[in-house]
Amino acid sequence: MRVKPYIGAIVFLLLFTTACGLMEREKTKPLLPNFTMERIKDGYSLALSEAREWSHKAYLESVDAIYRRDREEWKISKASYTFVDKDTKTYIVIEINKAEGELLITPPGRIGVSTSIVTTSQFYLERNKDETEALYKSIAILGDMTEKCGIEKVIIAGAPYAYQGWDVRFVNPRWITLSPLFLAEIYVNAETGDIVRRDLSNLWKICNTK
Repeated sequence: MRVKPYIGAIVFLLLFTTACGLMEREKTKPLLPNFTMERIKDGYSLALSEAREWSHKAYLESVDAIYRRDREEWKISKASYTFVDKDTKTYIVIEINKAEGELLITPPGRIGVSTSIVTTSQFYLERNKDETEALYKSIAILGDMTEKCGIEKVIIAGAPYAYQGWDVRFVNPRWITLSPLFLAEIYVNAETGDIVRRDLSNLWKICNTK
């Protein structure tokens, strides 16, 4: 017996609604008016408290932040913290958007799937050197090229690579499809503050200078 079209549509709608209800969605919360964040560490305790509501075993796997030029200074605009529950092989990302005044909690993801680069290693943010130290060491390497190339945004990632490290990436302000997204990338040991590796090839190529 064939199902009448309108009955089939109702069944589909009910199933779709139920499935959507079961799916977790991103959650946003407003930041307190007196909240301040000048570096990644400043938002860590807030992010950790949110992660511990998800899992009391949660620990920090990696972080990343966006810094933007503000005249002669570089100021953090947002920071993301990836927390892991090793037992369940899942992770959650807490983003603090200082510019928008809100906190964003993404639904948990699974570790080990093809779409995930998250590991079960740990990044020791509190005992590592600040990302600001890595940032200004990297800026010193570029010298006046940050201004000549019109660089306005830097993305900094902290993760347990072969070492505890900061990856400082200078975003190409004239980026278009198929062109390099980053003009320069500098790796800094987060424990010692030493420069580990630098890649300035795109900087020379795109800015037409040596």
